[in-house]
Amino acid sequence: MNLINKQTQELSLLSKDDIDNLAAHFDESKPYDEKNGMKKVHPEMGRSLVESIVNLDGYQWIGGNFYEHVHPYFPHVDKHKMQEGNVMVMVIPIRYTGRMPSLVIFDQEYYEGPYTWMMDWKRKEGQVLKFDTNKMGHENYPALSNITKKTGKPIEDHLAKELDMYPKEMLHSLSGKSHSFRPGNVIMFDGARIHATTKLDGPKLGLTLRYVKK
Repeated sequence: MNLINKQTQELSLLSKDDIDNLAAHFDESKPYDEKNGMKKVHPEMGRSLVESIVNLDGYQWIGGNFYEHVHPYFPHVDKHKMQEGNVMVMVIPIRYTGRMPSLVIFDQEYYEGPYTWMMDWKRKEGQVLKFDTNKMGHENYPALSNITKKTGKPIEDHLAKELDMYPKEMLHSLSGKSHSFRPGNVIMFDGARIHATTKLDGPKLGLTLRYVKK
């Protein structure tokens, strides 16, 4: 299986027992590392499980997150501009609340990351951000940045509807596909691709792993 390529792949790889064990491990791993509205634990258990199922010979693990959050991820890219080679991101859905959310993976890429576009978010008085990749001001949405494959058109209505927490004009020039956050699936895509989470009804638990070809 060629895992690192420019084509997004969505595969059903993990059993219900696998998912239940990951969820239980997270729930038992208190105290959490909590910042920016997220709860995190070390992703080693999830990494070991995935690597026992998927043949990743020839690939090097470079990082990841085992996280629960209640607010959707803003549009962002994971690949660091100093990282040589293609970076593969693996997103493993584990648990969600209410309606099944989705991960929207856009066709557009950005090579000056990691980078998060904060859209129309406004910092509350006294609020402190604990990471420095959030971009506000003149490049607060993707079309204002040096992204690839800009369509020059409004985003398709079905994607705009899934991401309607943002003004539609801030999604201009983007295209892509929505992937259901279905526990047991593994969603794999190039780390330079812009991606974002749709609306959430409550906490969402997931695992993200990043690899690069050796």
